[in-house]
Amino acid sequence: MVAAGLFAVISLVLSQFLVAEMRLCRKASARLGLEREQLLLQESLRQDLLSSASAGISLNATQSGLALQAIDDVGPDGVLKFSDSRLVAYRYESDQFLYRYSWQTNPPFVLKPRPERLSPTQWAGLLVNPPQRKTIWKSLSAFRVRSEASPQEVTQRLWVDCTWQDEKGPWMASYCMFTRQNP
Repeated sequence: MVAAGLFAVISLVLSQFLVAEMRLCRKASARLGLEREQLLLQESLRQDLLSSASAGISLNATQSGLALQAIDDVGPDGVLKFSDSRLVAYRYESDQFLYRYSWQTNPPFVLKPRPERLSPTQWAGLLVNPPQRKTIWKSLSAFRVRSEASPQEVTQRLWVDCTWQDEKGPWMASYCMFTRQNP
């Protein structure tokens, strides 16, 4: 009877220890997933910015969206030739998710070889016919893109401010990213 009681006490202590360790592992795994999501966003932004130049990048008025018209080629005179079919857009939506939309063909409006900044109407039109290809980041509680110039103008250097949310609370990461130089 004493042995059974001692076994019960030891089992209870060990089970409490196991539960605490499992809880700690679950929190560490969630944090690791969030950091992986942050790195995926950072790399995705870096790749997309390298495929464009500041002339082909638009910011929306609230600084919660970024659109990039890709470069197809560089002419013999060094002038960039922008794509008339490839467009990538990042938008922080009202459901508090960040979406990356990618049109490889048939963007929602006509892209010009000499890019222009997107108008508010064009920004709204991005969601009318969203592409099949999209990536979603669900752990953000804020997303903002800013430039050295005015909110709608874009220079070669951009800052991306992200506020990530986990069970410990929000934490912020800011990235300074560069586009190709306009020749």
